[in-house]
Amino acid sequence: MILVTRHFVNELTEKTVSFTKEFKQLFWNRANSGVHAITIFAEAGIDPVILGQKRINGFAKQLRRQVELGLEFQEGRNPIFPPGSKGNPKPEPKHEETFAIPKPPRMPKRKDTLRQLYTDEEISDLIHNVAYMAQELEFLKKIILAGTGGKPK
Repeated sequence: MILVTRHFVNELTEKTVSFTKEFKQLFWNRANSGVHAITIFAEAGIDPVILGQKRINGFAKQLRRQVELGLEFQEGRNPIFPPGSKGNPKPEPKHEETFAIPKPPRMPKRKDTLRQLYTDEEISDLIHNVAYMAQELEFLKKIILAGTGGKPK
């Protein structure tokens, strides 16, 4: 038996629950003051166990999207998104700073063009690093085998 406060539930079917505008505003205010989502539902008389963690997280995520897009909360399930947006639009980032992630260099199509990407000194350093890591790997294998009595796992 589902025991909920009718004041906060807009519509209830076998598969879906939609909440009132008032509950959405209450939830948003309480969540911003640091109250856990499950606690907010429980205090409102809505059993969080019946809803489930996934549905509660989805509800909070949907409200966050609406606020980021500057939309008002609406009665019922579907928020009203601006024209031209589809379903669940991704909000534009609010920060003005953007960080560029460097891309690794492209591998050449032919072997003879490798020298165009790297200098002889860089190639020599790479070869040295690979040889050093191979030595480290062999050393680690010996330590592991010594710990198991010489028997591989």
